[in-house]
Amino acid sequence: MAKKEPKIKYINTTAALKRAAEVLPKGISLPTMIRYCEVWGIGIKIGGRWQVDAAKLEKMLAGEDPNE
Repeated sequence: MAKKEPKIKYINTTAALKRAAEVLPKGISLPTMIRYCEVWGIGIKIGGRWQVDAAKLEKMLAGEDPNE
């Protein structure tokens, strides 16, 4: 039987910004979230819109490397 890849739960940038605001006192801006998606690889662009990997976002907000 083939090994199944774990399903990735993506959230839109609005939900990601709300989650960041819950954790960080000042939150972050949309351009910063997009930069994190590009530089840290925590999101992908689908149909011209960014989708953020919820698990990687949580790791990043906890101060961990999101790609480990």
